Amino acid sequence: MALRRNVFVLITSDELSPTVRAFLNILKEDPKIALICHLGSFLDRDLDSQPSYEILCILQEVPPIIGKWDTEKLLQRLCEKPRDIVTSGSAREVMASLGIFDGRTVSSGNLPVGVVSSFPQIHWESDEFIRDMHIWTSDDSPKSLRNIALLLPYADDLRGQLPVSAFNEPPFWIQSPGPQTTRTESPGDRLAGLISTSPPSKQNRVILDAVQFAIRLAVEGSIDACNEIIGCLLRVFPGAPELLLDRFNVRRPLEFLWDATSQRPAFVPWQAPSAAELDGWDAAKRDGHKLPPRDEYENVLESVALRIRYGDAYLRPYTLAGAVAMATDSGDDTHALQWMDML
Repeated sequence: MALRRNVFVLITSDELSPTVRAFLNILKEDPKIALICHLGSFLDRDLDSQPSYEILCILQEVPPIIGKWDTEKLLQRLCEKPRDIVTSGSAREVMASLGIFDGRTVSSGNLPVGVVSSFPQIHWESDEFIRDMHIWTSDDSPKSLRNIALLLPYADDLRGQLPVSAFNEPPFWIQSPGPQTTRTESPGDRLAGLISTSPPSKQNRVILDAVQFAIRLAVEGSIDACNEIIGCLLRVFPGAPELLLDRFNVRRPLEFLWDATSQRPAFVPWQAPSAAELDGWDAAKRDGHKLPPRDEYENVLESVALRIRYGDAYLRPYTLAGAVAMATDSGDDTHALQWMDML
């Protein structure tokens, strides 16, 4: 995953836990992006000599701030300029004692009850991880830190407070899915019903609905049913070829499906694209939807799923259609079909 912002990770020993190492591995494809520094060195440096960074992570257990690790100096460093601060495990207690969390909603996951009760000015919640504005807090479980690592690159596009309880229900902008069409339903019957109930003025809409239904069937694995619907359209509507080619821009997804399954029907009235054309279309699709390299799909799709569950309707720098394309290319039919309903 190409992180868009510099990360600065403070450590208190050279022995990194497997959880912290996994967190860093997600973030630092380029070792220059994720900088690791001992807390003591961080405090001893002059402000002018500090490297530029936008995300500060304090993930390990932090010893008491005494002596050279002066409280005021740490506060000065933390408040130097606005940035995202990620704190997990027992490091949350140190941040709470500095007043960094005052008035904020903070994860109390796995913290002793005595620690939580010592800071009544903080809104503690038992969620595994929470983001309140620029402050991220979590327990030290691998799952929580992995989720934070996946979301951090897109923090600017997410809403202010992200409790894990958002996972319990779909976000407000995702409508509940309607009745699902079963595969036992005849595509011909489905198409006939659409045609018989549509006035002539809405036939173009009917054609588009039918094509989208056909493409969905193909994505689900029913390429024969898809081809049956396309054949019906071409027979019933004299203007269907022109609409499919020029107005609805559905030729490309159909050709991609036919190429992937090697089941392009003989009745298709237009010429099949060459391999070079397909490659050009694929490159244009990847560029238009800002798709990452294929070896990054797994992490990107996981982050997209998290962002959708949190109500991120934009998914910058990607798109919802691009997420569907990535899921389809990866064989993730569950997410491909779920997100296709949201287009």
